[in-house]
Amino acid sequence: MLREHQQGGREVENRQINIELHHQEIPNWEYDLQDKSNEPVMTEMEEVMMETIILEDFPGGRIIKLNRPRGLNALNKRMADEMQDAVDAAKNDHSVRCLVFIGATNCFCAGADIKELTDVKSSQDAKNFSGRYQTLFKNIMTFPKPTIAAVNRFALGGGFELAISCDIIIAAKNTKFGVPEINLGALPAGGGTVRLPALVGDKVAKQMLFFGEPMETEKMFELGVVNMIVDEEELLPRAVALGERLGAQSIEAIIEIKKLLRRVDQFNVAEAMSAENETFAMLWAGGDLREGVSSFIEKRKPVFNRHI
Repeated sequence: MLREHQQGGREVENRQINIELHHQEIPNWEYDLQDKSNEPVMTEMEEVMMETIILEDFPGGRIIKLNRPRGLNALNKRMADEMQDAVDAAKNDHSVRCLVFIGATNCFCAGADIKELTDVKSSQDAKNFSGRYQTLFKNIMTFPKPTIAAVNRFALGGGFELAISCDIIIAAKNTKFGVPEINLGALPAGGGTVRLPALVGDKVAKQMLFFGEPMETEKMFELGVVNMIVDEEELLPRAVALGERLGAQSIEAIIEIKKLLRRVDQFNVAEAMSAENETFAMLWAGGDLREGVSSFIEKRKPVFNRHI
């Protein structure tokens, strides 16, 4: 059960969160995508608010809401730290058998907070910036229990890397997915260059990485990245409904299945992640990344180095 620390060090255990879900007992994916009858209906849930995220429990699971609405839920160090703490707590909480990641308000996540890159002053700073998100997304990907990303509006850059770190992606119609880092003279530094080709294939990965142009939900569904498409107002109820179903499965079996799936090319993935981290730092040292960040802050077109 989720606990909230209040002033004076007193722990107050949240009251039981009640959610009414009306759906077929064992609906299949086709039913969930096409049939609008018997949709899950949710009652109001209690919240524990942190600085950048909101935590909510439902029977068998926990919702982690990204909550920086003025910045389109852009990831920053504080959010990464709070998400990591929340993931660690859920890992050791036997009442939490599934995690759901969703944006608290207007979108899922538009990427990393570019303003934080202005604090990068050295190659080591660049490695630390990249490593922070590599570690977070790796810990979500290797979280032993099932994870769901419920995505709407934007899943760009680090937001896209967060989504593809989850086991299941439910997306609202017309959501934009992409890795626009090339426009800053950079690359996805949270594991995106490692995971994206495995998801969409080498050619599509190159297209997304080279041009930085987003793709919409329907295309992501065709490519097998998105599992389910829903109307935006259905996003959270559907995610919770799936979370309840997963929480009711044999968690022991799911944990072992995830272990087996992660064994595939695990050593090569570790090498590739290290290379991605080094390359991100190299791009900073070469100047293009710094120029990309400066142009973004100054709202002008970047002038990248044309001589290699």
